[in-house]
Amino acid sequence: MARNGVSTPKFDLSHFSRHRSRIGHLKLIWREMGRLGLERHDLAPYQSEMLRDLAAGLDEEPLAEMHNYWEYNTEQLFRRKRDRWGPDGIPAKPRIDVVLEMTSKGNFKAEWFPRGWNRWGPALEDHIGSDFPAWRRYNNRGMGFDTRPSNELFFVRGTSHAVHHIEMARADRWFLALDPVLLTACHALTGELKERLQRHFDVRMVTDLFLEWRTIKIDTDSYFDEADVLASWAIEDPETVEERKGRAELAAGAFGFSHEQLVDCWLAESEKPRCPDVTTSAFKSRIVKALKAQGYSTTTRQLDRYLALIKKYEPERARDLVVTDVGKASGA
Repeated sequence: MARNGVSTPKFDLSHFSRHRSRIGHLKLIWREMGRLGLERHDLAPYQSEMLRDLAAGLDEEPLAEMHNYWEYNTEQLFRRKRDRWGPDGIPAKPRIDVVLEMTSKGNFKAEWFPRGWNRWGPALEDHIGSDFPAWRRYNNRGMGFDTRPSNELFFVRGTSHAVHHIEMARADRWFLALDPVLLTACHALTGELKERLQRHFDVRMVTDLFLEWRTIKIDTDSYFDEADVLASWAIEDPETVEERKGRAELAAGAFGFSHEQLVDCWLAESEKPRCPDVTTSAFKSRIVKALKAQGYSTTTRQLDRYLALIKKYEPERARDLVVTDVGKASGA
């Protein structure tokens, strides 16, 4: 039983928004706990751990050690330069990889590595080209076995329990209402980390956190009559997610034209006298204008997006847009 004789507390999350910061999400939880007379130990154990670790935020010790510039391959950074066409004397940002993962015990964590490395060391092709030639990862920072790895940037215990409840769409216990807020705070913490690192490093996310939402209508006197509902929370390879979304976009056919219609128009325009090169924006503008004349609503931006997607994911269909006439040989 909760404190103050409240057996089944009811959290008021009408002000919950996925766009809040990590601290904003925590303030919402703390405010509701104060209103209901709850302490952290009144929550489920995994929620208590998540709340504590999310309040701690990023681990400042490894973040500080990442700025040990004397350990960088400075000659390589100056040779690569910050901007290919910029002035000399401005070094490139050191390249790093960030890995998000759910541990075997259900804890959410982030670690950083020199580009191409992992916890077992560098890939053979990256051993010489690393921007951190003397870098080492230690499983424990101090003498104690319970200290965290030297490259760990945050650690949130108990996260897998909240993720499981979201996947099972469970809402049969009063405290489960806080799970979406805590998981969204994890996402905000990840965004906080990216923003912090990208100021000084060339960051590649080996794995990243992806949330999916759905909107529901709610009966309330508030100005807002819709609420965000967390539908999924998953750690995935960004390239895999990008490909899945790109293929889904192609399958949806939301470009204002079909592939066959584009091919017919493309060939017809390319055969006209004084036709500009098919790789130029002038030719694409002609394609858009011709499609609109046939009743197909599209824009140059939509055409560019479609061409980029089929070239990347369906190259066999992209070959339909190759012009082989003399003087016009080019691919989309």
